Amino acid sequence: QAFFLRDTTRRLTRLSEHALLYSSFALLLYCRLAYPGGDSVWSWSQSPASSAALWGAVFVPLFLLDWRNFVHWRYLREHRQRFQPYDSKRYLLVIASECIYKVLLCAYLMFQQIRSYLTLKLVLLPYAVGYTLHFILGHFVPMEESENAEGCNIVGSLFSDLGRFLCFILVVSVSLKVDSTSSVAYDWQAAFWPCWGLEGVVGLVVMLVVPTCLLSSLAERRKLFMLTWVVFAGVGLGGASFVSMYNIAKVLDNNTCANATCTPKSESQVCAQCRQGLQLSIWPWLVFLPSFAAGTMLTKRPLAAALHEAWYQPGRANSEAAGDRHAVAALPELPPPAVLFRVTATYYTRSWEVAASELDVSSAAPSIARMSVDPSSSILSARGATSADIVESEQLCFICYDQVP
Repeated sequence: QAFFLRDTTRRLTRLSEHALLYSSFALLLYCRLAYPGGDSVWSWSQSPASSAALWGAVFVPLFLLDWRNFVHWRYLREHRQRFQPYDSKRYLLVIASECIYKVLLCAYLMFQQIRSYLTLKLVLLPYAVGYTLHFILGHFVPMEESENAEGCNIVGSLFSDLGRFLCFILVVSVSLKVDSTSSVAYDWQAAFWPCWGLEGVVGLVVMLVVPTCLLSSLAERRKLFMLTWVVFAGVGLGGASFVSMYNIAKVLDNNTCANATCTPKSESQVCAQCRQGLQLSIWPWLVFLPSFAAGTMLTKRPLAAALHEAWYQPGRANSEAAGDRHAVAALPELPPPAVLFRVTATYYTRSWEVAASELDVSSAAPSIARMSVDPSSSILSARGATSADIVESEQLCFICYDQVP
């Protein structure tokens, strides 16, 4: 249990790291698109070299996230005996494909001259291949039933797979929309349909968890704390995603920011609408992600204990071993008996200790035989026949040892 408690704490730390790095990416992206530094920064960024440098700076937090993912892969590989089969291999496939996709996307945005032959479909190809292999290895390759203990890693893997699936569908949909390769015309609201699916999943989780919170408030305070964290995280994620995606789709569908003459100090109505659309698209993440990271880190210890208590399941082998230990411990360590009482021809009991009564066995044997009451003989008789009948019909043999063989 100690290992999986530490593993839960580590995964909460990783959640906070992801939130901080993604919020840094959102902040740099806002600076790159909105130019809060004024017209001087906007004028400097118009040169190809400056534009490439700015896009490279925007992707720095994502590359730092790839490095942290590689560190986590080493952790999964070192402790692969404790996790599900192929967990480390699946994770390596998906983080490698994501890293290649980010490098190609960064190059696509940095250098306009390569966009004629490096289309978004080619940029997407490594990510699509890596995710497909990751999905096949996790759901179609036969695996032996694991007998290891389980903790929050199972729940984390479930939500991680769901999130990666929605991200993969979103990337494919947006890439097809940008390249205009689909024969069916659809707007940006339709292109972001995986985000609306995420809204439904988050809403369903919150609706299921809130009644449980109300019931837990009366009995289990630690469970109430965990469920409250889940509710606030779900509401924050759903709200930030909805506001952001709705405004991004609105800006793209209306071509609000397509006017190239807009500068940071332009006061026209079109430029004002463009700035407002960018703010409503990015600021919700700048509010939610740092708040989520700070709240998770401040409550990491009690939250990890509550999550571990709720989701930890001992392995089958550990449960059997623990049962054997309890069974052996339940047997009292008694000295070899001075006298054994015969119940059947093959079964003797030590229920009456002659040594303790300081009686002469030879003189007191008839009375002792009448006084002794053996519980095992009574249990056998309660099955519907005498002890001798049970022994003869079922061929049972009870052997008494002075110690465990």
